[in-house]
Amino acid sequence: MGSLFFLLINVSFSGLFATLQTFPAELAIFRREYRGKVVRVGPYYLAKTLSELPFYLIYPTIYVIIAFFLVGYTISAEKFFTYWFLMLLSYHTSLSLGYFLSTLTSTPEAANAIGLPVGVIIFLFAGLAFTVYT
Repeated sequence: MGSLFFLLINVSFSGLFATLQTFPAELAIFRREYRGKVVRVGPYYLAKTLSELPFYLIYPTIYVIIAFFLVGYTISAEKFFTYWFLMLLSYHTSLSLGYFLSTLTSTPEAANAIGLPVGVIIFLFAGLAFTVYT
């Protein structure tokens, strides 16, 4: 149970910090193109998300393959794909949180300053304090 918690937190922090500096780094270019009516917000976000999607699918998949067999979970196709699916959901949820937090700031430093406390709060309330009775 402990390994699952720490693997999930690692995937979540990786997704959060992978996208935290995305929009502040491109803000000046986006504003110039938006004011010139070259691009709108919706198509820009969709194109950015879809262009990064292969990377955001490959990284957690490799991580899950290595971690699942290295930790020594029960080898079963059903358990592996359930684990993989839940890790992908967690990773993409934290990617979305990173995108959201990066839109709140105008500099990468400010994005990191906001992202770290939010990540720590998520870590604190992630369920480590729960006791499972069987």
